[in-house]
This record gives sequence, C-alpha cells and structure tokens, in this order.
Amino acid sequence: MFIGKNMSLGDTLNHRQWNLSLSDTNALKGIALILLLCHHLFYIQDGSYNDILVFGKYPLVQEFGLACKVCVAIFVFLSGYGLAMKYSHTLLNIREFYATRFTKLMMGYWFVWLLFIPVGILFFDRTPEVVYHNHIVWKFLADFLGLAYNFGFYGFNPTWWFMSCILVLYLLFPLLFKLCRRYWLFLLVISVGITWIPLYVFNPIKYYLFTFLIGIICVQKGLFDRLFCMAKPVFVRNLLGGVNC
Repeated sequence: MFIGKNMSLGDTLNHRQWNLSLSDTNALKGIALILLLCHHLFYIQDGSYNDILVFGKYPLVQEFGLACKVCVAIFVFLSGYGLAMKYSHTLLNIREFYATRFTKLMMGYWFVWLLFIPVGILFFDRTPEVVYHNHIVWKFLADFLGLAYNFGFYGFNPTWWFMSCILVLYLLFPLLFKLCRRYWLFLLVISVGITWIPLYVFNPIKYYLFTFLIGIICVQKGLFDRLFCMAKPVFVRNLLGGVNC
C-alpha cells in the first residue's frame, strides 16, 4: 500500500477500498491447492496411509481429507469475486465475455484432456469402452466439451466434474451479476433452496451457486470494507489517523 508524500497512514486508509488484491487471491488459490491435494490424498481410506481413530471409531485423517473439499468453494468464490471485480470497472459485453472466458477455459481443459486420454489408454487400459460402457460417442463428445457431469456421469477423469460446474456458472454470470445489484438476498435464498431439489443439467452448481454469489456480492456491496469497519474498534481507527467508515 503506497503512502503519498503528504498523506498520513489514515489518509491512505480512508482512500483505500478494502478488496482482495491479486496477491491476496493468489495466496487463497495456493491454500485451496494445498487443500485440494490433501483432499485427494486422504478422502478415501484405501490402506495407503495409517489413520488415527478418535474415540475408537472416527477416522481423523480421512475426515480431514473430506473436509478439505472446501477448496472447491474457495475456487468458486474467487471466480465470482474476480469476475465481479473486473466487470465492476469494465462494461460487460456478453458476446465478448462468453468468447473470451469460454475460450480461456476450454483451451486449458483441452490441453490437459489431450495429454491425459492417450496416457490413460496406453498405460492404464482406460479405453472409451471401459470408461463410458455405453452410448460411447455422445459421452465421449460430452466429456470433450467438459459437460459429462451435467449429464450425470464422470468422464475419463472424475475430477473433471468441476468443468461442468464452472462452465454453467460462467454461463449464468452476466445474468447473476445484473440481478445481484437489486435481488441479492432473494438469489441467496434460492441458491440455498436448490440444494434440496434435482437440477438435472444444472446439478453440478447446486452446492456452489451460493459461494459464487457471495463472491459477486462481496464486490457489489463492499463487504470487505464493512467487515474492516466492524472488526476495527473506533479507538484503533483513530490511532491510524481517523479512518472513516
């Protein structure tokens, strides 16, 4: 944070918007990646590690691995937050948004997909017949487009279900970004309610729409500014030079 020549720390804080910086989001992504690794290492007890039983029956390490799936919510929150931050200062052109965002998503996905599939077939005998069982052509196409989980099945790599989630969230973002300005509370209630009903092709987002919305709302409603003001007692703000909230 830069303090100008004639500015006090309080002046600087008064002019600062308390939002997540690029460094902040990168740090959170790093934490989420560590949690992701722990999740995939420990959420299944297959005998590859020794667990610790609490009260003789609760597997501590496995439960920790399951809890680490919160990493998905962190990634989704950061996606909603980052998109909202960008388009709070830039005009949202829907056609350009879809072209740019989906191209970026799919290029990265296809790069990994085209590397992974030959390795799976050649070294692990994961042929399309083994993976898909039936309706091979259309399942292969859905998997290639990142939409396998939208149609209720896992593709060559089960962890690719996240593509089915993030693609739908990006598809909905322009609408959600607009509606959140006035109907944010209603949308949050809806996002909680849908966790109890089948959503069919939208099923991948049912547990993550809420966190995506929270990311958008944090930007639009300045929630980090408000949290800062709530967390800092008045006398602390006075010591910092009279930070106003």
